[in-house]
Amino acid sequence: MPAYHSQFNEDSTWRVIGNMSLLPIKTKFRGPAPTASSVNDDIIDEALDYFRANCFFRNFEIKGNADRVLIYLILFISDCLNRLVKNPSQREASKILNTRALDNFSLPGDSGFPLNALYSAPSNRADAVRQELASRFVERVYVDGKPTDLGRRINAALAQINKEPVIDAKVLDVLLKEICHALLEADVNVRLVGNLRNNVKNAVKIQDLAAGINKRKVIQKAVLDELCRLVEPGVETFKPKKGAKNIIMFVGLQGSGKTTTCTKLAYHYQRKGWKVCLVCADTFRAGAFDQLKQNATKAKIPYYGSYTETDPVQIAHEGVEKFKKEGFEIIIVDTSGRHKQEAELFEEMIQISTNPDNTIFVMDATIGQAAEAQSRAFHEATKIGSIIITKMDGHAKGGGAISAVAATHSPIIFIGTGEHIHDLERFEPRRFVQKMLGMGDISGLMETVQDLKLDQNKNLMKNLEQGL
Repeated sequence: MPAYHSQFNEDSTWRVIGNMSLLPIKTKFRGPAPTASSVNDDIIDEALDYFRANCFFRNFEIKGNADRVLIYLILFISDCLNRLVKNPSQREASKILNTRALDNFSLPGDSGFPLNALYSAPSNRADAVRQELASRFVERVYVDGKPTDLGRRINAALAQINKEPVIDAKVLDVLLKEICHALLEADVNVRLVGNLRNNVKNAVKIQDLAAGINKRKVIQKAVLDELCRLVEPGVETFKPKKGAKNIIMFVGLQGSGKTTTCTKLAYHYQRKGWKVCLVCADTFRAGAFDQLKQNATKAKIPYYGSYTETDPVQIAHEGVEKFKKEGFEIIIVDTSGRHKQEAELFEEMIQISTNPDNTIFVMDATIGQAAEAQSRAFHEATKIGSIIITKMDGHAKGGGAISAVAATHSPIIFIGTGEHIHDLERFEPRRFVQKMLGMGDISGLMETVQDLKLDQNKNLMKNLEQGL
């Protein structure tokens, strides 16, 4: 079975071409597919989100015609990756993949298509879905093709070692000094920077490297691994349990985007099929309930709050009990924004605590060096289980995120990348660091395809056929 089946299998009303569903897609390209709503995920979003997970599975049980579309798109993504093996620029990648999308990429029924036993040949060869997938794929892996300021500094330092005729301990010290200065200027806590420096030195052990070993690659890998380790505390992230009453409490500073993020997370879980609701326990900020009410109504998410009750503790408990009785699976409680120096608000936050299964600390990525102190204060008052970083458009401020993880030993689960309800991106440490450095996510995806060896894996093809 694949890790994820298409959600579109559940609707049998889609028109069928061959034995693949003609599904709606969000696209500017002309083709036979109907136009999808810009709010909801389409089959291309599914293919991109689930590519890495699905392509590792050796057996596919096809549950519907939409699964055939999903598999077809996975094959096309694999083909795209093989054409980007030389890591071209974003502009060059767009040209390469757009040409391939319009090229004679094998369709079911063609002699070159590897899974003809699973598919019927379509009567219409028009395929705008490949063009749209190629366009979104480039946007996904290149992140505008630009590293952040921090990324530029680190890249420049790493590039400098390529100019050195001999790589020795002195060259390594100069490299690490430049990287450490870049991290400090990006608001990473000084203690963490010192740890990174020592860990890279211990990992490389340049004096012990044998002749013939590529020292440049060893150093570059050690630096990347340590940057990833800074944002990965090594603890398992919270996962809600189906059928249970999962209570999630949001805490954070005033102005961090906490209320908006509550709705984003609720919308995320709602799209995944969970029964989700919102409770507004923020009575401190004028207009907080109005904001949550407006957001929740737009996303069609049930909510609870009060214009007359001034006790946030009372509102929180009433709202949670109400939604528990109504069988909601995920109950998200929004609290007042506060500051570590506001003792009364911190005490109120502790009282509001409705025995949450997960307490999420929402942190504005732009607060700089204050990130560690604020994160630690919240963690000491109410045990932080997860972190969501907001205002991370383009990963411009990586330092605060790194410091927050170190202070709370809690994992970052999402990053907010914009104002819209769907602008919430699942956090992956290595992908985050690679984007910060302007590397995109090509290297990780390339490893996936190269390990799988789709073009050579005869057993995979047989197993796919057996899953029909």
